Amino acid sequence: MANTLTKSQVEALRWLREHNGEGMFTNVGTLLAAGEIAPVVRSTWNALAQAGFVEFHGGKSGRGRLRIIEKAATP
Repeated sequence: MANTLTKSQVEALRWLREHNGEGMFTNVGTLLAAGEIAPVVRSTWNALAQAGFVEFHGGKSGRGRLRIIEKAATP
């Protein structure tokens, strides 16, 4: 991917990779993966999704879960 990631985005992807690469959003909008709450704000996940590094899926809105897109697993 030709996108330049911010330090926060790189750290968010690293955190998610270290926590099984997939998580679910809580009722208050924080990401829960491998039993831990991500130290990442929702806008970072939204930016990574727009850049094609992660994707939202599942839940009633189709945005209840988040996973790393395989082709973007190592930025």
